Amino acid sequence: MLTTLIVIATALLLLATIRTRATASGTDWESSYRYAHAAAKRYRAQRDDLQLRLTQRVLQLRELRRSLQSRKLDVVHRPDSMEAIRLASIAYDVSYGLLERRARCETGGSFSRYSKNRYSTASGLFQFLYPSTWNRTPYRDESVWSPYANALAAAWMERNGHGGEWTCR
Repeated sequence: MLTTLIVIATALLLLATIRTRATASGTDWESSYRYAHAAAKRYRAQRDDLQLRLTQRVLQLRELRRSLQSRKLDVVHRPDSMEAIRLASIAYDVSYGLLERRARCETGGSFSRYSKNRYSTASGLFQFLYPSTWNRTPYRDESVWSPYANALAAAWMERNGHGGEWTCR
């Protein structure tokens, strides 16, 4: 017990000596602690602010991605053959009625962009021979199954004097 008291007293004396020396040499431990604590608080506040801004930005990006994906699905996954024919007739100043009648005849009235002739390579909304006739159009790099590319290619052919290549008039 006496040994424990001596050890405690020695530790207290040593601590008092260190504190006295530190104060005497110009180092104020308490103010250093306060400075470090304030710096740590500032750092945490900056970190929390940055985290909040980053989280908000991520949520904005997710919302934008959702919005763009739904628009992409409308264009890519729901093409409308009649709209494609209307746009092609306007783009090339070709009669809408002519293009509509030709597409009706070529697809058997279904206006399906996936129409395929079982006896030849004729494919798509306007039954282009693939690849021979299709490759002569400016839309050869697009899919023959795209109603927009198919209608634009048909209007282009009609505008450039190749409308007689279809048996459907």
